[in-house]
Amino acid sequence: MASYIPWDRPMRQIPSSTPLTLTELQGYVGGFIRFIELSCGDVMVVNEAGPAFAPVNHTASGLACQTIHGDVVLCSPEEIA
Repeated sequence: MASYIPWDRPMRQIPSSTPLTLTELQGYVGGFIRFIELSCGDVMVVNEAGPAFAPVNHTASGLACQTIHGDVVLCSPEEIA
């Protein structure tokens, strides 16, 4: 199940019975998206301009083993439309 990881609040599950659309992903991260493939096979969806305006997301940074800014969606590739 996909998870929403905001930079300033606890992580929560995204309830959805269908794959996430581009519009939904953009809504969660606040703009144009970029995908980061994780070694476990999951995908981290981030705002492509995050480093320019958003604070560091410590939870997402720990999962990705790199500095991540702003809100994030963590999911499997199959959960993306």
